[in-house]
Amino acid sequence: MAILLIGSALFASACQQADCEKYAAWGLIVNVADARGHTICDPMVTATAGDYSEELLGTDPVEPGGSCPYHGALERKGTYSIIVRKGGASTTLDGVKVTADSCHVRPVTITISLSE
Repeated sequence: MAILLIGSALFASACQQADCEKYAAWGLIVNVADARGHTICDPMVTATAGDYSEELLGTDPVEPGGSCPYHGALERKGTYSIIVRKGGASTTLDGVKVTADSCHVRPVTITISLSE
């Protein structure tokens, strides 16, 4: 009987995993703005967590002056430091925590102000 219970638990676990949506989620979505709140679409944005480091991917704005978020930490939970650089300006935001549920990471969307 114990084997049936263990088998049932394994089957239930597999079913729960099969119910996960079939996509990969970004852990970090970072918007960058200047001191006046205007979007900046061409900085270098880097996320680090321990020995892990990744340059985030930028997207082109859909419309002129629109947002151009940077994405990274694909399905990777952890506590990140985000470094934004452009020209001689640099801003660091520490302690950005990305968590996960049983299927995917829970995306964290932040806006970082970069003074030039």
